[in-house]
Amino acid sequence: MEYLLLCLSVIMLTLYNLFSDIFSRRIIQTQSDFFTFNTGMSAVASVVFLVLALIEGSCSLYTLIVGLVFAVVTLAAQFATIQAMRYGSMANTAMFNSCGMLIPTIAGFIFWREKASWIQIIGVVIIIVSFVIGADLKTREKMKIKWFGYALLLFVCAGLTGVIQKVHQTSEYKNERFSLLFVAFIVMGITSLIMMFINRRKDNAAGTKAARLTPKYIILFLLTGVCMSFVHPANLYLSGVLPGVCFFPIINGSPIILCGVLSVFIMKEKISHTQFISFVIGTVGIIVLSLG
Repeated sequence: MEYLLLCLSVIMLTLYNLFSDIFSRRIIQTQSDFFTFNTGMSAVASVVFLVLALIEGSCSLYTLIVGLVFAVVTLAAQFATIQAMRYGSMANTAMFNSCGMLIPTIAGFIFWREKASWIQIIGVVIIIVSFVIGADLKTREKMKIKWFGYALLLFVCAGLTGVIQKVHQTSEYKNERFSLLFVAFIVMGITSLIMMFINRRKDNAAGTKAARLTPKYIILFLLTGVCMSFVHPANLYLSGVLPGVCFFPIINGSPIILCGVLSVFIMKEKISHTQFISFVIGTVGIIVLSLG
């Protein structure tokens, strides 16, 4: 049952990445558009989580605090992603984000006494190698110190997200997952809304125009919000019942591979030989990991 839920989560996360890519490539015009998009997505997810939290019926002070920490870490990761992509390549930034899985994986060994077979460890190493190959660290542009700083922040925040999930789901308050997610997403939504207005003022002062709120824009809000409404509760639950060495590499690696496949067959994009090799190695790594 858990592995079926993991497969569904990977699919929904892949769709979220696909919808986000469509938005970034075809709609976004200014930075305020990013915050508008994030506000809409957070609003949809918040409504879903509010309804489920009311059905759940409880929200302890512990869950409230963890939810606020989760929101701060997630917002910091989003900020680090935007800034890192300003100073360096998207591929290298994505690699640091994906390698953040090492933090909760190692934390599982140290704090939760999780065990891993040699096959699983080999699988994790293969997946990391695929990330590095796909990032193409010999990129033509020189890595700037600012990029490395933001990429390092992204690595830490991406890893802490998994640790926070594990902390909550191994506590006595693990059944309050929808309350935690409502707190986190309502905070992220309000923060994004404030940032949207701040950036729109900057846009107006600079004479630039944000994207119009078209039906396509609204549909993307809804689709990404629905995807997040499934992915976050599923991942929160799975982080507490699956070993970190299995869950975190798969949930980080599989969507990258599937997004690459979709970009070729649906978005009609061309991939380099390096990216193809990365996808193949990543797929092998996930298969090896699952065998363990």
